[in-house]
Amino acid sequence: MDQFGNERAVVFGLPLVKKWDAYDPLEPSYYLDDDSLCCYYSATDHLVLAALQSVSGPERNRFAPLICGFNPTDKHGVQHVERMLECSDVWRGVGEVLLRHDDLTNLTNEERHGRITRR
Repeated sequence: MDQFGNERAVVFGLPLVKKWDAYDPLEPSYYLDDDSLCCYYSATDHLVLAALQSVSGPERNRFAPLICGFNPTDKHGVQHVERMLECSDVWRGVGEVLLRHDDLTNLTNEERHGRITRR
């Protein structure tokens, strides 16, 4: 960061991980490698916290960690964000929220946003 004149940085994990299906001999390295589903990954926020713990006190203040490991189509997502805010005071907000994202939307086993529901 110093080399390029950056004083601060925003950091967050990846909100989704690619499922490695039992029948696939090779681990997928990219979300479009195959047609296996992707799933929301709440552990990503804990991994960010753990990584920040390894940074010294004054240096840690240069980072603004954001929560992103929740499923935005699940009403429990709000509870996850609230729990993460309660477990540490280092969070600075909510980061990337993936609702619709090219082919990734079709690889999640979730609600399709924009759907019209009639009662």
